[in-house]
Amino acid sequence: MDRRGRLLRGCPVATGLGLEFGPLANPVVRKDQGRVIYVDYTDTDTLRRKAANDPKVDESAVVAIDVDLQRGPLVEQCRPLGPFDYAVASHVFEHLPNPVGWLREVASLLVPGGVIALAVPDRRFTFDFFRAETPAAQLVAFDLDGSSRPSFTQLADHYFHVRQVDTAAAWAMPPTPETVPRHHDDEQVSRILGRAVGGKHVDCHCTVWTSGHFGSVMPEVIRFSRLPLRIVWLDEPVAGTNEFLVQFERA
Repeated sequence: MDRRGRLLRGCPVATGLGLEFGPLANPVVRKDQGRVIYVDYTDTDTLRRKAANDPKVDESAVVAIDVDLQRGPLVEQCRPLGPFDYAVASHVFEHLPNPVGWLREVASLLVPGGVIALAVPDRRFTFDFFRAETPAAQLVAFDLDGSSRPSFTQLADHYFHVRQVDTAAAWAMPPTPETVPRHHDDEQVSRILGRAVGGKHVDCHCTVWTSGHFGSVMPEVIRFSRLPLRIVWLDEPVAGTNEFLVQFERA
C-alpha cells in the first residue's frame, strides 16, 4: 500500500464528505476523487503569490481554497457545509499553535465514527532533530491560551534550534551539532522574531513529535482535555521517510 493509501485507510473518500487542511499544490484527496472541502489559513491568491517565491512549490498546481480562515473561525464556516465523514492533514498538525483546540474543533464537525487522518513529521528525521518533544502539560497550556498564532516561545524554540538535517543521512546515522549547521544564524533569527514582534504572522513548527512520543502523550491529553477522540492506529515512520501516520476516530 502506498503512502496515500495508508494515510486514507478508513476514510470514506469515494462515498463521504471530507475536509482537507493545507492542501497547497499537493492535496491528499483531489476533487475528482471525492467530495472534499479545502481549508487553509489564507486565500488562494495569497497562497499562489507565496508559492511563486518558493522553488519547492509549483504555483500553477496550488488548489483553490474553499474555506479561508481569515474570513472567520473554522467551525463557524464549516458547520453549514457538514457534517463531515473524515478530515485529513498532511504536515499541518505541527504548525498549529493550539493542536488540542484544533482537534476539538475538527471533531465537532465530524459524524460519530468520523476520522481524522494525520501525517506528522518525526523529529528524528527532520530539522527538528535537536529540539525537545512537546510535553502534555504544554499542549494543555496551549489549549488554555487559545492562541491562533505561534507564541514567541514557540517561534524562538523553532528558529534557534532547527538544523540542516538530511533525512536519508539521519536514518543512516544520528546527526551531531558539529556535523549539521543551524538553519538560521543569530542575525536571521533576530530579524524573523522581529517580524513577529511587529505583528506579522510567522510560521514555525509549534510542536515537536516522534511517533512514540505521540502515542504516549496524546491519550493523556485526550483524557485530560476530554476530547471525544481515540487513536485508532499509529504507523511508525517508513525507512527513508521523515513522518509517521496516525488516525483518530470520533467516539
